[in-house]
Amino acid sequence: MSDNNTEETNELLKGAVDSLAEDVNHQREEAYKALNHALEGNAKMMRLFGELLEKSYVTKVQLSSELKPTEDGHVQIDLTINNSTPFPIVSMTGEFEFGDAEIETFCKEDSVFQSNIYIEKFTKVVESIRIQSTKDVPMYGQGMVRVEYPHPMNSKRLKLEHSFGIYVIDQLAKTSVDKSKAHKFESKVYPVKFIREILEIHPIKGIEIGMCIELSRKDFKVVCEVIGFSEDLEMVEIEFSSDIENDTQLVSRLIEEFKALSN
Repeated sequence: MSDNNTEETNELLKGAVDSLAEDVNHQREEAYKALNHALEGNAKMMRLFGELLEKSYVTKVQLSSELKPTEDGHVQIDLTINNSTPFPIVSMTGEFEFGDAEIETFCKEDSVFQSNIYIEKFTKVVESIRIQSTKDVPMYGQGMVRVEYPHPMNSKRLKLEHSFGIYVIDQLAKTSVDKSKAHKFESKVYPVKFIREILEIHPIKGIEIGMCIELSRKDFKVVCEVIGFSEDLEMVEIEFSSDIENDTQLVSRLIEEFKALSN
């Protein structure tokens, strides 16, 4: 074979090898691109799944509360925690706030307000806390419960808040009495249905002019007296009175509550 033929053959082989190498490199690049695309897609899918799971884990864990005045002057707050997710809550903690009021709180040592609690999937638990004013008068205001628990797939802490209100009226005993008190405060007009409910007047008992209902708690006593009706008997006028003139602040608060609750 001549030198020229040998050189031509070598050039052809070199060209074939270079072309094959380019094809391999191109295929490798395409494979890397496909792999990166798949990984990015998986990462995006996992991120979206995590976001959906977190949303579900927040929206399907609900807080609700019920207030129960007690005979010893406390208000018991029963906090229901509803875990309606398919995952257990392995560690939940909570905290309680009640504005600037001077209060004492009482709860069990294994309460969510004192320690970590575990809640099974699709389970409701009730956590109770009792609060009492450090002063010998009814308390009132807005409170907040906050709970935290871990995300099921990472270390992120999820948070929930629940607000509640404590009203003076809920801490007062309602008793029928013969007459009003010496010091007269304001008189206001309310729906008859509302007055029957708020003053806990029995459904079979009539409401008539001169009827007096005493609202009391220890030394705090206010009388609500029926002093008039509207022509259609749908509205009733109530006069507030007390034997203690300096009860003005609490009576004013009570009247505010009647207005807010009757609307």
